[in-house]
Amino acid sequence: MINFGWIPPTDEKRIQNERYLVRSILRAPLTVEKELAYPKEFNYDQISGSCTGYSASWAQSIYNNKKYNGMWLYRRAQDTDGDPNTKDDNDGGYIWAVFDTLKREGHALWNTETPIKDEGILSYYWCKTVDDVRAAIDSDRVPVFGIYWYSNFNKPWPKAATGELWIGEGTWGQILGGHAIACIAASDKRQAFKLLNTWGSDYPPVWISYKSITRLLGYQGECAVGMDIPAVPEPEPEPEEDSIILSGIDALGKKWSGTLERVK
Repeated sequence: MINFGWIPPTDEKRIQNERYLVRSILRAPLTVEKELAYPKEFNYDQISGSCTGYSASWAQSIYNNKKYNGMWLYRRAQDTDGDPNTKDDNDGGYIWAVFDTLKREGHALWNTETPIKDEGILSYYWCKTVDDVRAAIDSDRVPVFGIYWYSNFNKPWPKAATGELWIGEGTWGQILGGHAIACIAASDKRQAFKLLNTWGSDYPPVWISYKSITRLLGYQGECAVGMDIPAVPEPEPEPEEDSIILSGIDALGKKWSGTLERVK
């Protein structure tokens, strides 16, 4: 199973997953029909299990119209994620780790190995629901999903009326592993998102229904969005009180009160 993106339960990033939610800064639109343009000539074709690095690179390419070294991002995120199981090209990685790398170091341009801070992001936030993803697309952001990938997803089928390619309909088949994949469109008319893969020209963009995405997110899936705004500061810790006032009623029905001093 590719370790495509789940945040380790003991990692402090689990807290960030709950605190930095897209809905805290973006409001879901009443309706959305938007498809983000992407530079088709870049044609990212990932190496081995490096989908996290290449999908996040697609997002940066859409933002900046530059091609990036997706393998550099993938391997650099593996170096910093703290997981001994993500060291080889086939191991996969974590979505939070590639976005953390973009935030801390920036990104390396295609055919280079040196990151440029200005090619990165200022923050990243999480989508938990379809409405979160809709809000991100409506605001011209590129969500990156980390989801289970099923055997039937490998064979998109065309809808007869439009010729559009779809996945996630009918029986899904067996789980092949995990996969990170960028989202470039939201259509309330179709009730679907459009996904942009990292498998070169062999796998064109496909539509998947809101219903299917809800199901995939419910199967331990996740979705992150790089932002060009600073992260909300960490909250200040609550000041400790030197004393606590206690009160109550005793066994005889009389009210009482007192002060409990904090031991310093």
